[in-house]
Amino acid sequence: MQDIQYEPELKAGILRMYRTYVKKKRVQQKVDNDIKKEYRNQINYLKKSVSMLKKNLQKDFDIHRKDNQRIMRENVELIK
Repeated sequence: MQDIQYEPELKAGILRMYRTYVKKKRVQQKVDNDIKKEYRNQINYLKKSVSMLKKNLQKDFDIHRKDNQRIMRENVELIK
């Protein structure tokens, strides 16, 4: 607290705190080409999986909708 009015010591104290508590910059590591290739393969696999799931969902939805329409038609015929 006594350094608050004395600028050079305040600056030195702040720099000491910064060095103590602030993490140093991380050195960016080079990623191996095999790892990049595997990552791309996994992304492609997941995209294909999502695409197939969407397609199957739509197919199931259509089947369910047609089934409901058939049941409603049968019910209408029974009511008549």
